[in-house]
Amino acid sequence: MISHLPVNHPLRPLYRVVAGLVGAYSLVFGIAAFSRTRGTPLFAHTNLPWVLGLRANLAFALLSIVSGAVLVVCAVIGRNLDFLVNTLGGLLFMWSGCSCSASCRPTPTSWASR
Repeated sequence: MISHLPVNHPLRPLYRVVAGLVGAYSLVFGIAAFSRTRGTPLFAHTNLPWVLGLRANLAFALLSIVSGAVLVVCAVIGRNLDFLVNTLGGLLFMWSGCSCSASCRPTPTSWASR
């Protein structure tokens, strides 16, 4: 499969800029969320503050800082590193979404209440 993905795609500079912007936003979000959730438990799930339109706990803030920094660094370095990180990150997000969707089975009462 990896042999079918083009390494020298004509839109690759655009993809690199977009990945850098997404990484910068994620980094800014993570820093803002970290400043708002500093005193809360790591995986808190109640009374979470709103940060840039999302609810965040400390774990999500730290994950956003790390992932944003990785995206920005890879976009700056370029070469094939940004291609590899963006491809693997996309696959990780797809796997995560599919596994969460598969594990969230609705109960019969949740369907009846609609």
